Amino acid sequence: DVFIYPENSQAGKLVIYRLSKDFSYCNESKVLIDEPLTDAVIFQDLIFSTVQPTPNGCYLSIYKYNKELGQYQISQKIEFGEKIARNAGGYFIYEGRMFRPAQECNNSYGHCVVIQELIHSENLWGMNEVCRLYSPHPLMKDGMHTFNTYKDVGVIDVNGPRHPVMKRLVDMMYRFYSHIQHKS
Repeated sequence: DVFIYPENSQAGKLVIYRLSKDFSYCNESKVLIDEPLTDAVIFQDLIFSTVQPTPNGCYLSIYKYNKELGQYQISQKIEFGEKIARNAGGYFIYEGRMFRPAQECNNSYGHCVVIQELIHSENLWGMNEVCRLYSPHPLMKDGMHTFNTYKDVGVIDVNGPRHPVMKRLVDMMYRFYSHIQHKS
């Protein structure tokens, strides 16, 4: 069976759907968590996610499945010293170690992707930063907010303006407006 759990923080709950055998429709299967999660990642019996209203913040919530209650419950909250809590794709294993791509949102949404090694010790999770990845594209350099791997292939989602000249004009007007507002 194939299950799908789309980004659905606006609905206020994380729902998993079962895809039909002929791939033509989905049926709601179960509400996993009755909270507005953003970019949730399911790993075994855990869900790692940020929560609305601060999805680009510095708190990563970890939920563990409670078999007795038949639901996920908060088990740990990790606070980072900067806005790097939001997931930026699926977790992956490399050379026997587990890694987490995270979005660095200090100045803007998905400014870059931070790769963190996940450390599990005494029933607690921790993260050690390994590197930061910035967009290599000359035009799409406003950010990089998704990094996924499959077999030996990596997929990166970068963002930038479709109309660079228009973006520069809008940015200039915004800076001018902010400057005037700040003076008054």
